[in-house]
Amino acid sequence: MKRSIAALALASTMAIAGTAYVAHAQQGIVFQKGQVQGELATARLAGTPVFNAKAEVVARISDIILGADGKASTVVLTVGGIVGVGGKTVAVPFSALKVGPVVEGSRVLLVDVTKEQLAAAPAYVVTDPGRIERARKKAGDWAKIAKDKAIELGKQAGDAVQGMREKMQTPAEAKK
Repeated sequence: MKRSIAALALASTMAIAGTAYVAHAQQGIVFQKGQVQGELATARLAGTPVFNAKAEVVARISDIILGADGKASTVVLTVGGIVGVGGKTVAVPFSALKVGPVVEGSRVLLVDVTKEQLAAAPAYVVTDPGRIERARKKAGDWAKIAKDKAIELGKQAGDAVQGMREKMQTPAEAKK
């Protein structure tokens, strides 16, 4: 159902802006044969740690925002949290991100900020959440539910232990 709605929306969009698609189709598309040296696949960057000049991990890549021109304009970073869940989201210009070599199978990414600067930075507001943001929000919601349930069960266990202690302290004859 979702796919048919998406296909209908795409067809409607193409019909409305049909001249742009036709003109583009008449120009032809040059297909790429592979990734060029120095290009980055942004999907692989999600979750990648970002280091500062002191070689401290200060954030993780959450997303890369493309401008209207199709070029990377903004890097969204998650600061704190556990594996990107529950952390604060901040953004810096893409030009602030320095892309280093691959070391031990991971791309080295650097941004010249301190942990304190990131903590003080304004939170980035996502107005068009993608799959990762929706999954991160859902994981955060589940984490809160799990935490609340763990607290509840911990209290119940504490009450049960206290009840057992009270029973053990009561003389056996008082029970009869």
